Amino acid sequence: MKLAPLALLFAIPLVAADARKLDEVAPHASGVALVEVVGVEKYDERSTDGNRGVRFKLKRVRGSGEFWDTADVVTEFGGFRGGEVPKPSHPVKIDSLKKGERYWFVFASECEYEKYNQGVIGFWPEKDAKVAEVLEAAVKADTFRWHPQYDPKTKLTYGRVSEKSKWRVRVEKDSKVLWEKEIPGTKVDGYFSWGLCEATGDDFVAKLPPCGNLLLAETATKLEKDNEFGLSAGPYHVTTGFDPENGTRYASWVHKAEVGGVELVRRTYDPATGKAQREERFEFLTTGGKAVGAKTEDWYKKTARTFDPATGKVTKEETCRYDQSAEPDKRWIKIVP
Repeated sequence: MKLAPLALLFAIPLVAADARKLDEVAPHASGVALVEVVGVEKYDERSTDGNRGVRFKLKRVRGSGEFWDTADVVTEFGGFRGGEVPKPSHPVKIDSLKKGERYWFVFASECEYEKYNQGVIGFWPEKDAKVAEVLEAAVKADTFRWHPQYDPKTKLTYGRVSEKSKWRVRVEKDSKVLWEKEIPGTKVDGYFSWGLCEATGDDFVAKLPPCGNLLLAETATKLEKDNEFGLSAGPYHVTTGFDPENGTRYASWVHKAEVGGVELVRRTYDPATGKAQREERFEFLTTGGKAVGAKTEDWYKKTARTFDPATGKVTKEETCRYDQSAEPDKRWIKIVP
């Protein structure tokens, strides 16, 4: 779906010249903000494999998009790095900021950490004539309301915006929107809840999209009766893995409604038809364990199914029980019917 031009989306749009200037000041930025420095503290986290340095605490006065409330300047690196030579902090230095004063900050995408290791593209005094006007205009237009994240490997920019009882995801390349989708529920903030992912932590997703990544989006939502996963109606966390380049659904994971909740169902889909291809279901049962070879009546069950993507019928089904005492790669033991 094509989006309306900026002039229709925002009450105070950026004119073309300002947009060009913004691209120069904030290339592939995830957010901009006018901040006040509210604290300057020394820190030493070497005892926990961290670093030593100076931490500037930032308070957002106004802004658009992503915002980081601290900027660390490392003066001494700690931890075991295996021969890695860390890069000096940049662009903020120990004497760059003063407590009580205001500055314009442009924040970088997380994917560009190697380039901007403080998460900061640049900063300027509040009244700096070169940038203040264009950054103020970007804030008024809420130019970064999608919280864009630029990935230098794929050249894709993915973003999200929250609305009442739903949120939207979109992906761009070379300033052109490739796709946009609406997701019911509320975005979840957690590990592997949002962003590009080169691996899912297991071999369940046997084939990744052509770009080598999935775009993961986890939402806290309610599944109605007769939902596609065959689960009871109620609240769940549902994570979808999209092809970042075209929005095709590759996989989904359903957990209990809590961050890091127990996984209940996982599925992969045929990119050509959009229909389920494989599925694994997990259950904690309190009876029947001994009958399937467990030492107690309590047991952990996995049911793996393969579907015919044309008809949706199950073509193969396998049931396993989990044995914690077995070798790590042999803990799922097949139950013979």
